Amino acid sequence: MKYNTIIFDLDGTISNTESGIFKAFRKMMKEFGVDESKFDLKKFIGPPIQWSFYQIFGDDMRLFKALDYFRGVYLDFMTDNTLYDGVKELLEKLAADGLALGVATSKYEPYAVKVLKELGVLEYFGFVFGSVGDRNEKADVLRAAVEGKNLDVKSCLLVGDTLYDMRGAAACGMDVLGVTYGFGRAEDFEEYNPVAVCENTKQILSLIHISEPTRHAQI
Repeated sequence: MKYNTIIFDLDGTISNTESGIFKAFRKMMKEFGVDESKFDLKKFIGPPIQWSFYQIFGDDMRLFKALDYFRGVYLDFMTDNTLYDGVKELLEKLAADGLALGVATSKYEPYAVKVLKELGVLEYFGFVFGSVGDRNEKADVLRAAVEGKNLDVKSCLLVGDTLYDMRGAAACGMDVLGVTYGFGRAEDFEEYNPVAVCENTKQILSLIHISEPTRHAQI
């Protein structure tokens, strides 16, 4: 199968954002009197942010104020993250071989752009789509990217680390490659039939065989 566009998830795929996200959640929970010990914060990295807050607040109307508060304090912590080993080299290689690269993330889109810029990799991506407006699910973000950039979904490959990436790609009819160095688990991917599951960026690069320097890749 050939692809001309590789779309990356952000949190858990491009960079390890755990530290900054945890700090923002903890500050929000303290502000709103939430007992942190009742929650596994790792489960809040990957899914739509609205889902995460519903798990905490349920139908409590404070949910919306807490979400606004979280987005405000996250500004102080969102650059507290690091690229995974080999990511920059992977992007350099794929870009040099003529592939179009993009980002589709459940993170608030303006924050995603800022994080990528701070990490020094924004230049490799032709587009960044994130959660804005009514884009809540990963499938919504992917559809926005496909429609907004006039992409052929069958020529796109999503690279992601959680079942939400798998589920979003499946809903759009897009192939997906799973990675296990982030926040997800390989066993969560099985029912979505990813084209491959990789443990590191070197494996991703080895699996994406560049057939010719004209925007074509083969898995």
